[in-house]
Amino acid sequence: MIVIGICGGIGTGKTTIANICKKSGYPIFYSDAAVAKAYEQPSIISAVAKIAPQSIIGGAISKESLSATAVKDPAFLPKLEAIIHPVICKEAAAFISKHKAEGASLVFIEAPLMFTSNMHTLCDYTITLTASKKIQKARVLQRKGMTAEKFETLYARQQKEMALCKQKADFIICTNGDILTTKQRLKQILCQIASSLESTNGLGQKQKGE
Repeated sequence: MIVIGICGGIGTGKTTIANICKKSGYPIFYSDAAVAKAYEQPSIISAVAKIAPQSIIGGAISKESLSATAVKDPAFLPKLEAIIHPVICKEAAAFISKHKAEGASLVFIEAPLMFTSNMHTLCDYTITLTASKKIQKARVLQRKGMTAEKFETLYARQQKEMALCKQKADFIICTNGDILTTKQRLKQILCQIASSLESTNGLGQKQKGE
């Protein structure tokens, strides 16, 4: 079974690409959905309460409050990620094992922080999505609760990760164009991977995490 990771900055089209793959019948692990589920776990709520007690409202984690704290305090996000990343990686590993046992030939892992979270170690190949800052901003500002100031903060904080994504990913898709162009590029990549595996008959396949 082949595991392909999808990563990229805010507004580069990760969810769009993942949904295209899902409609094609491939299992998709959505990191954001996994994070939302993790926030409901008592152990995570307890851990978050220790670093951001103001973000616990009515015994539950307020994502809006976490987001606001992250914008105001640069030192907060690494602390939160240290709590969340191991949990999400474990969930992703379980997802991969489940679908491998069920006989799936290909699964996708969608994760914004593919490399800093070490999620790439679970993948055979990674695809980085890119877009111009102008297009990223235009897309993101359509989201509920998003402001230009918040976008600029998030964009700036993602630059280190995006540099890693561009440097280490096996493939890059620029999503500045229309959806058809993006789909065609994705298809090319999948065909290239399939062709590579066929030509080597499975031998010499890149090891996970390389």
